[in-house]
Amino acid sequence: MLKRRIINSRDIQLLTGMSIRYCNNLICKMKKYYNKKKHQFITVTEFCDFSGIPEEEVLKVV
Repeated sequence: MLKRRIINSRDIQLLTGMSIRYCNNLICKMKKYYNKKKHQFITVTEFCDFSGIPEEEVLKVV
């Protein structure tokens, strides 16, 4: 089974319990950090590197 490799603000909300607005802002911060354009996605690996949450924990939710 193929797991998703892209993370969105709803996934981050489920992981952190933060508001959807906070999660959207966090994605914007990550895009700046990784020098991505508006239309590009954030991967699970990039999110884990940025947040410090182990990838195994994130993949349970995603």
